[in-house]
Amino acid sequence: LLHFRNCPHGNQACNICRQLSMLCHYHARTCLTKNCPVPLCEPIKFRYLEQRNAQAAQSRAMQARRMA
Repeated sequence: LLHFRNCPHGNQACNICRQLSMLCHYHARTCLTKNCPVPLCEPIKFRYLEQRNAQAAQSRAMQARRMA
């Protein structure tokens, strides 16, 4: 985790950082624990929740347009 925070290459340019990021994203998608101790879990979970809510709202709007 120290490498992830202090990486000189930038988080997306480094293979180690990219792998850690993907692992955190995978964990966050399946995690149901509140106040999870895994680093970056809470912000990633929040981002996924916002995306799901936006997709659901868009889907409802499409359904409403079809019904009108």
